[in-house]
Amino acid sequence: MCQRVLGRDTGDPVQAAASEVLQNQAIEVGMMRAWLTDWGQSAASPELSMGWMDVNDGAGMPLAMMPGLASDDEMRGLSQASGRGQGRKWVELMRAHHVGGVTPQ
Repeated sequence: MCQRVLGRDTGDPVQAAASEVLQNQAIEVGMMRAWLTDWGQSAASPELSMGWMDVNDGAGMPLAMMPGLASDDEMRGLSQASGRGQGRKWVELMRAHHVGGVTPQ
């Protein structure tokens, strides 16, 4: 999502936030992949998500059903938007993404 707004005319605050999110998450993903490798586990993307949160009795859910995950249509809309409207759309999608990560199911 961040890569779709970086370098575009979305406003300085959106540019700074998108850059920070992208950089921090790249570091975090790298650390988590290293941990999985150290523990002898696969670092491949799972087919199910959130099983560790005891979602669906520990079975998890398909990635496409993850709360807060932007749909293909939403991502297309983000890519097609421009200017401050694109920045606002990015903020709205990022907020929904993070709220989805803490919303009990």
